[in-house]
Amino acid sequence: MYYTVYEIKNKINGKIYVGYHKTNNLDDGYMGSGKYIKSVIKKYGLEIFEKKILKLCSSEEEMRQLEIEIVNEQFVNREDTYNLKVGGCGGFRKGFVSIKGKQVSKNEFNNNPFFEGVCKGKITVFDSNGKTYQVNKDDDRIKNGELKRCFEKNGLISVFGKNGEKVRVTKEEFNKGGFKSIHTGYVITKDLSGNFFYVKKDDKRLLTGDLVGVTKGINFNESKYKIYDENNNLKFYIINQDFKTFCKNNDLPYGVLIKSYQSNGKKIYQQLGSNKKRIEEKGFIKYSGWYCLKIK
Repeated sequence: MYYTVYEIKNKINGKIYVGYHKTNNLDDGYMGSGKYIKSVIKKYGLEIFEKKILKLCSSEEEMRQLEIEIVNEQFVNREDTYNLKVGGCGGFRKGFVSIKGKQVSKNEFNNNPFFEGVCKGKITVFDSNGKTYQVNKDDDRIKNGELKRCFEKNGLISVFGKNGEKVRVTKEEFNKGGFKSIHTGYVITKDLSGNFFYVKKDDKRLLTGDLVGVTKGINFNESKYKIYDENNNLKFYIINQDFKTFCKNNDLPYGVLIKSYQSNGKKIYQQLGSNKKRIEEKGFIKYSGWYCLKIK
């Protein structure tokens, strides 16, 4: 196994992307997994990009740490980089948390009060071009309006402008008409293995049955279903009501119950993480472990 830290460079404008990759084949053609760099390569073509190995590391830990050291806040904020987040903030392995110098399991992290995540004290923001960054919460550029917190995008809708470019408008502007949402004509689907895809409504795989809409066969307006708490006590029995509206009116975690419903009544636990304060304020934390069943 090879543990590599690599650099991808745009031969036209000189912009670079740095990441890490472990592989059995150094010539496997891997060109990064970042959303931004992938979209740029797709848009302009692979031929204008070149990749080089910055270092062959002796272990996975050394590889991850080197990427954290290179892709720091100063690196991300440079104009000549494609990296959107500092190294370590993306969550490298499921069930692990990045702390200064290494990664530990979530259980270790939660039981050690001296551990601090590498993103502690930082906030995700975006600039006038829509590029996202992670900066310190007290960054002066937030105060002067040069950078805005990502949650300030709430209430805006992504649409196509007059010249076909993607822009964001308020819900009020969108409701007046004249704009087409970038999601118009698309649908969320899944394959036979349960993998999710975002495709056009006329995708041939929908006709062949290789992909189906995630809500196919589900009609929440004319169904009967029961909602149970974490102790298996029946709390709600709903007949012929809109599921989403009912959850909203009763301050229930719609997303959690939807997942439970689609998993045949499996208990789905609310993910707290960085949203713990918001969840506690809304009361959702008390619904952890609730589930929903359809009644025939």
